[in-house]
Amino acid sequence: MASELSLKNPVLFLKDIPAVDSIELAVTSIYLFSRGKKRDGAAACIMAELICAIGHAIRNKHRLKRDSSLAAKAGAFVLYSFEELGLLTVKMGAAANGHATYVVEILDEEEIGSLWESISHNKTEKLPSLQQYAPWDSSRHATGAMLVKTTNKDVLRKLTPESHPIVFDCINKAQTVGWMVNADLYPIYAWALRNKTDAFADIWELHNPEAKQSKIREAKAIGDIAKRFLGSVFYHLYTYDFRGRKYPATAYFHEQGTDLSRGLLLRADKKAIGESGFFWLCVSIASNWAGDAGRDDGNKTDKIPLSDRMRWTLDNEEILVNYAHSPKVNQGWMKADKPWQFLAACNELLKLRLWQLKNGLENYAFESHLECYIDGYTAVIKPCEFGGRPERVIPSQITNRSW
Repeated sequence: MASELSLKNPVLFLKDIPAVDSIELAVTSIYLFSRGKKRDGAAACIMAELICAIGHAIRNKHRLKRDSSLAAKAGAFVLYSFEELGLLTVKMGAAANGHATYVVEILDEEEIGSLWESISHNKTEKLPSLQQYAPWDSSRHATGAMLVKTTNKDVLRKLTPESHPIVFDCINKAQTVGWMVNADLYPIYAWALRNKTDAFADIWELHNPEAKQSKIREAKAIGDIAKRFLGSVFYHLYTYDFRGRKYPATAYFHEQGTDLSRGLLLRADKKAIGESGFFWLCVSIASNWAGDAGRDDGNKTDKIPLSDRMRWTLDNEEILVNYAHSPKVNQGWMKADKPWQFLAACNELLKLRLWQLKNGLENYAFESHLECYIDGYTAVIKPCEFGGRPERVIPSQITNRSW
């Protein structure tokens, strides 16, 4: 900094920030961004995306005015330190559209991973927080994040709790939900990935070596984050995209993530499952299996009526609880369409039955932490022609996005 940052340098503000802060924020961005698509046979990412992420993380952390140009320049300045150390290199590569662009290639994957693991979880916005985030009371959060990812300042100015109470109520409620790692499934995940089992068949069956390595890095990133938070309750910060869809700011390990992410997550709060909850647990098991239902029509278990899904689960209960009891021996669960959510639900079924053995087989007061994910269905009315009667259309029939 002393030799490169002159009084006229636009990133002179870096001198006012502890160097260790800039480096730690850069490590997090480098690690998480390089989990994406593999390029030219190595872990790599688009340089422009990475330097902007580093710069914005630094400026947000120290509550500086959002400026993409300064963020990119600051990110590039900090990234150069890693290149000088031989941890990465910048070279000409190709973007997703095939156009030439600069990419950052990781040269020492092990050292980058080691550096990332050494950083405290509370020093990066891309990880969950052990404390609830402050509620949103304006379009800019106390962390420096923006409520909506948009460059339209007029939109942000008009978004207030008074003018749009539902927008703020929705996101603030989501931020009060605590999550925890499924301690029963985490060691199974580590064992399954280490031994290249069929639980990760979607990885091992890939013929493209670049795609395979990308999937492996993603699975390891999810596991690394889960490992950090074992035994803890954590929370997410949420924002909206320009269409009003709500997303967690956490990278990879959240309830909108992959099957592995969802399988390794539990709600921190618990609730008596009840007979209604038991019904949806059975539906979830059948839906996540998504395999042969043994029916004449050939439909799979995620396509049959909900009542039939429950019946299928009950008919196969002995097998299902054996999956949960001995997942390393009884590996049939790995053939599920969503094996990790399937195993998590089987495990909850086993817990319920063991609890009922002590408290009564008709007693459904067992308190569950499991979140079952169900596709949302919306009643759709198909526009009629020539004044005819409107026709109700089920979601699977929808092909026209204008409906």
